[in-house]
Amino acid sequence: MDSKASSGLPGAEGQLPSPGILSRAYIKLGGLLVRRTRLWRDIHRFAGWLESDAVEIANKAHESTIVVEPEPGRGGATVVIGRSKHHDLLDDYQLLWDFLLSLGIKRIEFDSRLEMNQVSDIMTLLYSYRHSIGRRQQGQISGRTAARLIGGGGLHTSCTCVSLKEETLVISYTYCTLAFSRLMRWFERKNSKYHDHRALFHAAPRYAVLVLIIAIAPSIVYTKMYGDWFQFTISAFASLLLAGLLYVFFMVAGSVLSESAVAQTP
Repeated sequence: MDSKASSGLPGAEGQLPSPGILSRAYIKLGGLLVRRTRLWRDIHRFAGWLESDAVEIANKAHESTIVVEPEPGRGGATVVIGRSKHHDLLDDYQLLWDFLLSLGIKRIEFDSRLEMNQVSDIMTLLYSYRHSIGRRQQGQISGRTAARLIGGGGLHTSCTCVSLKEETLVISYTYCTLAFSRLMRWFERKNSKYHDHRALFHAAPRYAVLVLIIAIAPSIVYTKMYGDWFQFTISAFASLLLAGLLYVFFMVAGSVLSESAVAQTP
């Protein structure tokens, strides 16, 4: 997930807005609350089914979109993949369909690349803003995140682009840069000699030695003052271990970014 965002929606990471700090905290709270309900069991099970069984059907049909249409009154939903319709695959998630229908959502278009946790995150988002979403037909939309989701062209969250247009919820997969990758890219740019993954390889031994010196220096001073060689031995071993781990970390991070750069090269 370290390349530029791309999706079927007209925006992506860096273009579509993302929930702010307060909105993310509100969604986290909603996640804690929904996990205490029976609805969460249906969400969790359905997300797992979508990632495994539904994706397998879509791949065999060479389709990239999985459409789910909850059916009012029946307690089930129809799965549409390409030209095929399946009416008996989703009869075990009645609470989820009732929840979506209560929000006026009668059609959900899932990208076949979505992962289980992404589907769960979007359902948690809907649960958190269920009151605003449910009242949208009366024009009573409260909250910037809900407004962007419903009428602002979409929202970028959990490495997806999600939008709600009338009765259709569209969830598209996007590539997004993780915080760790952004930190590593910043480190690469700050290096005066190299501006790519080689900066991490070059820095590995220097930072390992620096950490070793900083970690072991207090023990050297203490041992020189009080002659406690046993404590010095333990501290030296711990310092060497810490320096070694840091060296391995830089080398592994450099290898990952190197492979990522190769994979993105056309």
